Amino acid sequence: MTRLASLAAIATLTCSQSARPGQFQIATPKSGQHWPAIRATAIDAAGANGAVTLRGALHDVTIGPVRIHNAYRAVRAASSAVLSRITIRDLDARVGRSCIALSGDRLVIRDTQCVMTGGPQHERRNMPFGLHVSGGRGLIVENSRFDKFQWAGPDDRYWNGDGVTIEQGVSGARLRNVSANGNTDAGFDIKPPARLDRTFASDNCRNYRFWNSIEAGTLTAGDVRKRGGVSSCAAIWIHGSDSAPPRVHIASLVVRMKRPGTIMIIEDGPAQVFLDSCDISAPARTTLVHSRHPGTRLRLGPGCAPGQWSFAEK
Repeated sequence: MTRLASLAAIATLTCSQSARPGQFQIATPKSGQHWPAIRATAIDAAGANGAVTLRGALHDVTIGPVRIHNAYRAVRAASSAVLSRITIRDLDARVGRSCIALSGDRLVIRDTQCVMTGGPQHERRNMPFGLHVSGGRGLIVENSRFDKFQWAGPDDRYWNGDGVTIEQGVSGARLRNVSANGNTDAGFDIKPPARLDRTFASDNCRNYRFWNSIEAGTLTAGDVRKRGGVSSCAAIWIHGSDSAPPRVHIASLVVRMKRPGTIMIIEDGPAQVFLDSCDISAPARTTLVHSRHPGTRLRLGPGCAPGQWSFAEK
């Protein structure tokens, strides 16, 4: 049974500052600390921009198990924070804008669920995202999901809102058994080289958005959905390059589409795509690859050619 502690008690356990009864106090863990001290805690962090905020030079911090509801953002790092060996595990968050925003070495996010509630946001700053990692080495994300991070704006603008965003400054990123569904833009927006296995994305405009070389085991994509804006939608979007074409290798591509669409779009230059095997169920008029760049190299394994697909019923 989940233990619902009073907000004042939580503040006393996690912060050096005091809080008035009934007022949530932002948690600022110290190096070597496991937060919260009360296990299986549920917190109503109404409006908090970082119910857990990491400040200064921190290492060996564990966050969770914990349920955080109604925060603007669940976990964030202050701009001056220098982080290493931070673990977030068993976090169940329902947030109004974003879930986790971190930068640091050897970050681990495991057994975490993040969902944005309240429908699409409309502000032009602080776009919604589930997990945003902006820098560091050795990122691991496992057994987690990031759903319904949505934004809406004018039809002539790019509509953002990602489940997982990993910026170019991250090296050695590995994602295993992670899903991202129902986000306005990308399920996974991966800018650096990365490794993925047993990932699932559906109901995003771009289920996977790859800007660099990718090594993937089993990668599963469902239908895409364009909620608005000027972006092109596809199960997998790849940023090509004339100077350094990315290499995207997928050992097992699984596609489950009930609506006609494009499985893979390659834009801005050529790419090298290697599909070892495929299990594709899609309706007629579905396109495997769309690319206008003659330098694109495509190698298809068993089950990948359109004539080898099974055709989904509407």
